[in-house]
Amino acid sequence: MTDDAGRADYARVIARAFALYGAPEASTTEHFARLAGVVGPTTQAYLAYRDGRAVAGAILYMAYGVGGIGWVGTLPEEFGRGYGRAVTWAAITEGLRRGARFTNLQASPMGEPMYRRMGFTTATHYRWFLATT
Repeated sequence: MTDDAGRADYARVIARAFALYGAPEASTTEHFARLAGVVGPTTQAYLAYRDGRAVAGAILYMAYGVGGIGWVGTLPEEFGRGYGRAVTWAAITEGLRRGARFTNLQASPMGEPMYRRMGFTTATHYRWFLATT
């Protein structure tokens, strides 16, 4: 994905995918309002298409020799067809090509089983600290 049409497709797919978690679509779309948000020296987004329509996406963020995989999402009506796995592998492959020593990601509840099947392991968990009133 290297042009503004792909950027718009990516923003649309990811906004719909993350809406399942309650993320406002307009807010998610704003993260990808410029082409530089999805392609650049340390960033590269990937899309999977079905019948000419974008159905899944993932993004690679390179920093300090680590390939961070993020914003992996699939349109709900396309779940279970391997598109999320395909775009995740594309991002991993590009990270390794760019010299990543390893890749990491933060799994959503729906994504975690797929990542485990791909060979990812859980290195740590986030702790949540909630304010009490």
